[in-house]
Amino acid sequence: MEKLIVKFLSDSLTQEELEKLRDWLAIPDNQKVFESYVKSNQDLLQLLHSAKADETYPKIWNKIKESEKPVKKLNSRIHIYTASAAVLVLLLGSVLIMRHLLSPRVVVEDLVDTGKAVVLKLGNGQTQVLNMSDTLVNVTNDGSVKGVFAADQLNYYQGENTQAAQGAPEKNTIEVPNGRQFKLVLSDSTIVYLNSGTTFTYPVHFANADKREVFLQGEAFFDVTSDKHHPFVVCSDDIHVEVLGTRFNFSGYEKQHHSEVVLVEGAVKMAGKKTKGYSMGEVILKPGFKGEFHKDTDSIAVEEVDTYLFTAWMNGKLIFRDKTFNEILETLERHFNVKIINRNEELGASRFNTSFGKDVKLERILFYFKKVYGMDYSIEENTIIIK
Repeated sequence: MEKLIVKFLSDSLTQEELEKLRDWLAIPDNQKVFESYVKSNQDLLQLLHSAKADETYPKIWNKIKESEKPVKKLNSRIHIYTASAAVLVLLLGSVLIMRHLLSPRVVVEDLVDTGKAVVLKLGNGQTQVLNMSDTLVNVTNDGSVKGVFAADQLNYYQGENTQAAQGAPEKNTIEVPNGRQFKLVLSDSTIVYLNSGTTFTYPVHFANADKREVFLQGEAFFDVTSDKHHPFVVCSDDIHVEVLGTRFNFSGYEKQHHSEVVLVEGAVKMAGKKTKGYSMGEVILKPGFKGEFHKDTDSIAVEEVDTYLFTAWMNGKLIFRDKTFNEILETLERHFNVKIINRNEELGASRFNTSFGKDVKLERILFYFKKVYGMDYSIEENTIIIK
């Protein structure tokens, strides 16, 4: 328990450790022990905040033990007053700390909601909710085509493209809520990884079509099955991306000021929708390059990039390179399905380079910005407020 107290003083407790400390402090006798530690360790806070608690614990704890030894009596009345005042401040501080620890609190992780279901909208307007417990779902109006759904993945039965389908193919729409991701295998075996807050519209089969056309709003990674006679076309509100067989990431959220395509393998042709067809303003991307369409100027900028930075989200990682704090917050809102309001305009415009591993908790990310950049936040009415 001593180590948890040291880590608490250094503000480096995990959520699990914090709950353990709170349970320990629920016992009155332990509160007295805690008060004693707080009184004798204030001079160590600076050292604790300048290094990791796990690394400095042995040295710090030795100092704590030393500080518990009897001290010489103070002869000066002024010294007595000063010491008494210091003890009073420390006692008040320890009481406030314990009240904070023992009182019911809304923590950041309580706001994170990843339980919303993915919604499948059929061509006839009917809606199916894809819960994680489902194992089979019908994906057409008349029941002639079915797909297997399990573990956030929907697989359309292959071979539908070779059947003699009559008329235009039915189009379905997948809506992936914030806080979730989804994998979809189309009837031509093309694999689509859909990120949080994404809407994707596609035909249930590509029979009797000159091109395989889909519509995207949000972000997705495409692993397109090669078919030189039927190009695969991704459309958004702003751009067209045409491929034959390739792997690429497409990002075009509504709030973004630009849409971008990052090519991993193969070749793609992209053009803004405002241009006249594909012949004007189109750009051919090579592997390892990003095409960025700017909505305000109807232009495309091309640059070489590390494609991993733009595809790591499929593995649950969050990587930010030269992103403003406000852009980072938008990603966190989608990833964790929370509402965040930033009241710090200067911080919002600042740019950052940082990364967070798979399954990282939102509270750990906020703690990182608090410790490294001096950011502070509070929770008000189920909303995270950046101060």
